[in-house]
Formats: sequence, structure tokens, C-alpha cells
Amino acid sequence: MELSAKEAKSIIQAKGLRATLQRIHVLRVLAEASRPLSHSEVVARLEGFGGDQATTYRSLVTFQEKGILRVA
Repeated sequence: MELSAKEAKSIIQAKGLRATLQRIHVLRVLAEASRPLSHSEVVARLEGFGGDQATTYRSLVTFQEKGILRVA
């Protein structure tokens, strides 16, 4: 499923979170994946967008806590 930056921002903000550029990129990567991704796979797909492994990990944990994604 393709997710625009605007749609990702809306989803993130609807959960009461700040829609940082990193979080938007992480959510878009997850939405476009055809299967569950590991943290390492998300980091690899984000290469060139900036951010780091720790920030990506925190975004994934926060998304799981807020119900935006679930752990498979």
C-alpha cells in the first residue's frame, strides 16, 4: 500500500505524536512493504533519508505502543 507523506503525517498526529520527518519516513516504509520488516530492513530502506538506527528503533517502539503497528 502506498502512503503519501500527508497521509502518514495524519496517522501519526491522530495518535497524539509529533509527525517528525523520520517518523513519516518509517511509516511510509512500513506501509509500502509487502511483508513484515525487521528493524535492520527498515534502516536499510531508509538509507539516504537521514536518521539513525536508534531513532528508527524508537519510532518503531512508539508506533507499536500507540497501536499504529503490531509486532508480527
